[in-house]
Amino acid sequence: MGAAGSHFVIKHKTSELFVHVLNNSIQMNGTPLVFNKTVHDRNIFTFEVSEDDDEYGYIQHVASEKYVHPFSGEGEPWNECPLVLYHGKHDGCLFNIDQDTGYVKHKEGKFFAPALRRVRPRKNLHISLVDDPSERCEFEFVDPENTDREVDIPCDSDSGED
Repeated sequence: MGAAGSHFVIKHKTSELFVHVLNNSIQMNGTPLVFNKTVHDRNIFTFEVSEDDDEYGYIQHVASEKYVHPFSGEGEPWNECPLVLYHGKHDGCLFNIDQDTGYVKHKEGKFFAPALRRVRPRKNLHISLVDDPSERCEFEFVDPENTDREVDIPCDSDSGED
């Protein structure tokens, strides 16, 4: 597959919280992604463009070398399906990152969002996939050393639309 791009952290726009791995656990498959306040080496990601479709790619957690997956695995994710880390990659973990809108869209059409329909999530709330994009689905992809500076993600985006 394509080469990985720059390292970044994922920052939720309305809450300014960062995407983390629950309890900083990197050993187990199926560890949920949650929100947290701090930035450190265990919440850094990279994006690897798919060779088959340059609008989509794989979001890899750098410290564990695992990929972001819907909890549903390779099947179509349900609404509010949690996101987890898992080894390996396949079509079920392809995402589009649109830096213009801030949306992260799964190949099946659902968007990253705080769980429980929260616009302003709290610490340790899970990140899930939802049907319709809204303000709660807006993220920034920022430099781990300077969280006010966006990082350019190598994704040929079409505003997350099919």
